[in-house]
Amino acid sequence: MAVREPETEAELCDLVKGAVAKDTPLEVRGNGTKRAIGRRVDAARVIATSGLAGIVEYDPTELVITALAGTPLHEV
Repeated sequence: MAVREPETEAELCDLVKGAVAKDTPLEVRGNGTKRAIGRRVDAARVIATSGLAGIVEYDPTELVITALAGTPLHEV
């Protein structure tokens, strides 16, 4: 199974659009810590979002945080 690790949001969008255009089953994986929970995905490709990590915006007065898809919970 091919695993891709995009480093930008634009690259992630291109990978998803390409999979949709070819009707390719896709698994989007964070850090993989909860893969054993729930239903298994029969995917031809895996997109690992671990390279897309970090806090984008934080507003403590509003209790709002925006984090990228691969941000580990301990960083949040």
